[in-house]
Amino acid sequence: MSICEDTIVEFLTRNPDFLLRHPDLVRHIEVPHGFNGKTVSLIEHQAQLMRDRLQEIEQQYESETLRSQVHRSLGRAMYAAVRAMYQARKDDEPLRILEHFLKDHYAAQNIRIFWAGDIASVSSKEQRHLLRALDPWRRSLFTELLNNPKPLCDSLQYEHQVALFAKAAEQIHSSLLVPFRLYGDEALLAVGSDFWHRYQQGIELDMLRTILEVVSSLTGPSATETGKNPASSTIRG
Repeated sequence: MSICEDTIVEFLTRNPDFLLRHPDLVRHIEVPHGFNGKTVSLIEHQAQLMRDRLQEIEQQYESETLRSQVHRSLGRAMYAAVRAMYQARKDDEPLRILEHFLKDHYAAQNIRIFWAGDIASVSSKEQRHLLRALDPWRRSLFTELLNNPKPLCDSLQYEHQVALFAKAAEQIHSSLLVPFRLYGDEALLAVGSDFWHRYQQGIELDMLRTILEVVSSLTGPSATETGKNPASSTIRG
């Protein structure tokens, strides 16, 4: 009677001590062409698998350790940026600090803020060079994102990148879009990087959203009422 391989696999899976109870059988089992074209014993094969697994664990630990260090460093930078925003006196400081934060910690070579407000009324050059009009055309392109404020990472079609970054779109390999509010109006932060796969959901993106929440708070109507940010009254007339 022939037994299919699946039956053998199922039996060994349910009886992991089978080979321990039959050590003589182990000595006769060989794994052909296991490593470098050589025939090795099952024990040698298992030992090599264990070594490979241990190496994977060590590499993963090193990667996680490095990632933790990066996150701690980014957290300190975020705290410093937020503190600087709250201590700012000039009306262009929050956006200036945001721009430097993105360039220093998010590999951002291209930064645009598409804003539904009146850009012509903005007097600060520091703000004007970042701001673009959130016109009806771009509003229609990103309606779903604006209505459901969840960041969009590395999933833009080329035509959308052109709509955001114009000629610079040709050098952009990673993109990030985050909706927020600026001076009480809708805004969309567009970030482009020449690094591949630079942006993804996770701690780094959560920190950036925290920064943007601070910007929204400092430039919103409530900031004007409490006198925390004179920029609102300057821009919105």
